[in-house]
Amino acid sequence: NFSEMTIPILQWRDIDTKNLIINYQINENTCFISSSLITSNLVFALKVDNQISDIYRNNTLIIVEETSNYTNNDLAIISIKNTEPSIKKIIKDGGSIFLESVNSKVPLQEYDSQNNHIFGIIRETRF
Repeated sequence: NFSEMTIPILQWRDIDTKNLIINYQINENTCFISSSLITSNLVFALKVDNQISDIYRNNTLIIVEETSNYTNNDLAIISIKNTEPSIKKIIKDGGSIFLESVNSKVPLQEYDSQNNHIFGIIRETRF
């Protein structure tokens, strides 16, 4: 049984780092794509460029699930201290969670739920 769901392609500005929500409106300008990811959580796509991450080619679409269910080595959309969202790798070490930069040699940062917010986990990539 193959199922697909239609998901919106959002803008990075739709990730509200002040209020820690995905804030968007569907309108006549909203584009959609299909995904085989089936979940009851919010799923959306974002277009990546070199300013966001250099691990993806320009105009790559990433499909993101808004969830707190993540595992070691998942790539996540994260805001640190209400800064612009970025892509970080989640590293679990025992009971601790660390964030690893995918763009630079920035040292591991310990995840702090008071100052960091995970908006979602990258579940699929379209080149």
